[in-house]
Amino acid sequence: MRKLTLIASLLLPLVACDTAPVGDEDTAVQPERGPLGKADAIGSCADSEGGDYCGGPTGEGNCWCDDLCESYGDCCGDKEAVCDGEPEPEPIEYCLQDDQCDSGFCDHSVCLSNCPEGMFCPAVCWGQCGEGEPEPEGCLASSDCGEGEYCAFESECGEGPVGECTATPQVCAQIYAPVCGCDGVTYGNACAAAAAGVSVQSEGECPGEGGSCLGSCGGQGDGCWCDDLCETYGDCCGDYEETCIEADCDALVAAFQAETDAIRSCESDAECGQVLTGTSCGCTRNWVARTDADIDLWDTLRDDALDAGCQLPGTISTCDCPAADGFVCNEGTCGWDYL
Repeated sequence: MRKLTLIASLLLPLVACDTAPVGDEDTAVQPERGPLGKADAIGSCADSEGGDYCGGPTGEGNCWCDDLCESYGDCCGDKEAVCDGEPEPEPIEYCLQDDQCDSGFCDHSVCLSNCPEGMFCPAVCWGQCGEGEPEPEGCLASSDCGEGEYCAFESECGEGPVGECTATPQVCAQIYAPVCGCDGVTYGNACAAAAAGVSVQSEGECPGEGGSCLGSCGGQGDGCWCDDLCETYGDCCGDYEETCIEADCDALVAAFQAETDAIRSCESDAECGQVLTGTSCGCTRNWVARTDADIDLWDTLRDDALDAGCQLPGTISTCDCPAADGFVCNEGTCGWDYL
């Protein structure tokens, strides 16, 4: 009897240490163990009748639900949720670009790989679809923009948010309203800075700049220069353009005429009705523009041209005041409906 007890006590540890999963009772053959990628792990740890297969292989596939499945790499996809009481993680929605996400935002802040868990793959920098907003479109320098454009910044001269590609002006009004450009150069006005492809950092002359070209055109002014090279060197006096550069009347007149044609263009009589005062010495001889036309630029161009002594065509006509019954669109141009 003591021998049988001794034999039984020696066998008990062997039974207790046998933690390998139990195979099919009928065939006594264990299912083949992993590793399996997530895409290859077929089956679930939950059975169709509300029970589970926790502690062994699934009854409906090739994956496992025991404590060793993580070591073997053959766990069913829902093992943690069904057997360990942990919620199943939300699947990652991998993406390479914004249009692959319902939210329109592919977050690339972390480099991800869509390699199945338990498998070795080279790193691939996928993003993850997120709920945030995509990075704002824009530019960081004028080189990011197309031909005839520059990168315009509303503030901070490129140190803050991205800028916006903006068309470079071709013609600017000859108004002296100095601004300090992001290149540290004073320009006659904001348009002149934009024409040079430069954003404005502040109103007024740049610090340390100033002086006057009065009586110094072609040479050195008061701490600054007034010659043909000062724009190249960036050391012009603040009033250099206003004092030493003659207005380009051809460009001003062409810009004025183009703006006039634009604000007077029409398709129907109902569009016309804004009288451009000062274009004639007679009330019904003044030009007529569309009622919705913005005439601010037209006014500025006219004043600049007249101040520079440029001759504007057709702004003064006969000094009579014929009767008219409102306005009319005549051959695409707004005018008076003379009686």
